[in-house]
This record gives sequence, structure tokens and C-alpha cells, in this order.
Amino acid sequence: MSWSLQGTYFENCSCDMVCPCTTSGLTMPADQERCGVMLAFHVSKGEIEGTDVSDKTVIIVADTPPIMAEGNWRVGVIMDASATEEQAQKLGAVFGGQAGGPMAAPDGPVEKLTGIFHPANSTLTIAKATKGAVDAFGLTFRNDGKNGHSAPFTWAS
Repeated sequence: MSWSLQGTYFENCSCDMVCPCTTSGLTMPADQERCGVMLAFHVSKGEIEGTDVSDKTVIIVADTPPIMAEGNWRVGVIMDASATEEQAQKLGAVFGGQAGGPMAAPDGPVEKLTGIFHPANSTLTIAKATKGAVDAFGLTFRNDGKNGHSAPFTWAS
């Protein structure tokens, strides 16, 4: 199935800040016992097998366990009321993953934060530290299994 879509994506979920699932390839637990998430896609310009699907919106709603990669999701699709039956079927195949692409859950690139203010770099690779401990200057703490970032840096004056 050949298709091409362009538009704007909006997301809202029950996590307190940036989702741990997003930053870990769905392998870190959400902030809450369950994740309630809404993924909205407004297709400003699109075509699926010759059918124009421009100016249509598709919303995916899901209730997932804290570690999304474990499965057992409850998912629903809200289709734009103005979509014809043909448009709805074809959009459903793309956003349901049957037509391949991102919703079919292929492996993706390493997750990064980009365009941020940080002294090391404006792009940071997101990680989970396996070990992290400090016992210096009167400070003692452990951050095993907590947030981590990495980035190359080049400084000059």
C-alpha cells in the first residue's frame, strides 16, 4: 500500500512531564499506574493509494500498562466525521499499522532531546543510567536506574 501523509501531531498523556515511554522505546514505566494517552494526527495533506485524505483528523486513544512494550493495551480510533467510508478505511489501515509505517511499530532511531538549553550540547541522547552514585563534598546519593543523558561537546573560548 503506497501512501504519503503530512500534518501536525498532538499528544496528551497522564505522565507528569516528558513520557518515560517516549524516551525509552516503550521500555520504561510511565509515571502513573496506567497510561491514558491521546495521539491526535491532523493530516493537512495526504494520499493513500490514490485517495485524497487531506484535511482529516485521526485520534488514537489508549489505556496502557506502565511499561507499554509489555502489551495489553486498550485502544480506540476516533475518525474524522467528514471522512468518507473509503477515506476512513484507508486512514484506519495507516493509523492501525496494517499499511506499515510508524504505527506498525518498526525499530526507530535512538531517542534524543533536541533544541534544548543545556551547557554540554543543544541535543542530548536520552538514557537510563545503570549505576549512579555520589559520596563527595558531604553529598551522598544514588541514582541507579534513573535519568541519564549523553552528548558530544566541543568548547572553545
